[in-house]
Amino acid sequence: GAITGPDVETAFRQARDATEGVLGMVRDSGVSDEVIAGRFFEKYYVDEFTLYSEDNIMGCCRLLVRRAREALVSP
Repeated sequence: GAITGPDVETAFRQARDATEGVLGMVRDSGVSDEVIAGRFFEKYYVDEFTLYSEDNIMGCCRLLVRRAREALVSP
């Protein structure tokens, strides 16, 4: 269902924290983008995401890294 009331602030805070975590991992890891994508895959390919193919989720992880790189270089 929809997030309402005081839970909205919590949801936005958690989303911002997750975004900062992804950007920090991409910015500070010192390893290749493929290694980072693999780390994201290991972290996120659990629970309901396993309903999707590994190739699909790995593609999403690669895209997440690519978009994070783009965000880090944008003004």
